[in-house]
Amino acid sequence: MGVQGSTQFFSDTGVMAVLCCHDHVIPLANMTSAGEKQHYALALIKSLFSHLPNNFHIGLLYDIGCQLEQSCRKWGFLKLFLPRISFAISGCECFWSSIKALIPSLHVSGFHQCLFVIDFQVHHLEAKSLTGLGQWLLWWWNHCQAKKASATKGLSKCGVDTLTLEAEWVAQVAVQTKATPHKLITDNNCHSAKATENIILQIMATQKSLENYETRLGELEKDHLNGASDMTSLNIQLAECHQRVKCFRQALQKQKATLGVNGLADLATLQSNSYLQNHTETSVKQHEPGIVKLSTNYNNMCLQMAALIHQGKAPQGSIAPVLIPRDALFKLDVDDDIWQDAGLGDDTASVN
Repeated sequence: MGVQGSTQFFSDTGVMAVLCCHDHVIPLANMTSAGEKQHYALALIKSLFSHLPNNFHIGLLYDIGCQLEQSCRKWGFLKLFLPRISFAISGCECFWSSIKALIPSLHVSGFHQCLFVIDFQVHHLEAKSLTGLGQWLLWWWNHCQAKKASATKGLSKCGVDTLTLEAEWVAQVAVQTKATPHKLITDNNCHSAKATENIILQIMATQKSLENYETRLGELEKDHLNGASDMTSLNIQLAECHQRVKCFRQALQKQKATLGVNGLADLATLQSNSYLQNHTETSVKQHEPGIVKLSTNYNNMCLQMAALIHQGKAPQGSIAPVLIPRDALFKLDVDDDIWQDAGLGDDTASVN
């Protein structure tokens, strides 16, 4: 985490805003915590709907809009407004580029001066945008008229009446959007079989990861009995490994519980057949994302850094980065610790 986003040095760490499609700021909120927390977006959306009619539907563009939507549905946020929101992914680069020049001066400004400058800049950008809005509308109007004239000219040259063209268009849409017969037949029959196959592959991957962690745990326990030179680091790794083994055992039980009678029979057949098991393990290994291995290496480095800090071998004021849970790596939420960069910047050590 850099100094510019640290609550130790600044009462406000940034701003978050809701903009219309013309880049006009509607509500704007000061951020008082490090990182882009989810509650800022929720508060801004609630404030926006307080000024809209009850039947108004909006399209919300946010760079992590998919995560915000899942959080709202999972935890019941914005229950009254959720049916009236269509989420999508985008950003506010235009507005950001217009205010980023204020960052150096606002770093050394007081609280009230900072609010005044941001508010003044927002009003200036709004007035500037409104000045050019008429030209923007005129350009789009002329563009639409040119397209309309070109289409009308093409229709007059083709020699086919309008009713025939409309009928052909309806027939073309019906043919191109119709599902293939093969898909209609196989979708219902293969859905359950495909789902069972995916669960079995997940179970095989979980079993393989559990075996690896159990092997690693045995090696660490042997080192502990033999008396390793760095017992602090070894104890940290032992605790982490015990936690991983516990998590994977629980995950394995939950995955097996979702299988039906036929699924459990297929799993037993697969485990008793060495050829099928080797083939499945190879398939799982090929499809396992490389990011999982990267997260493991990252966690190992975090443990080493934590051990060095505990031994007093790290620079004063150093903070160990937060570990990334492997089992939750692909179920991230906007408030998860993975988005925080504590301990990864160079500024904290230099200030201390």
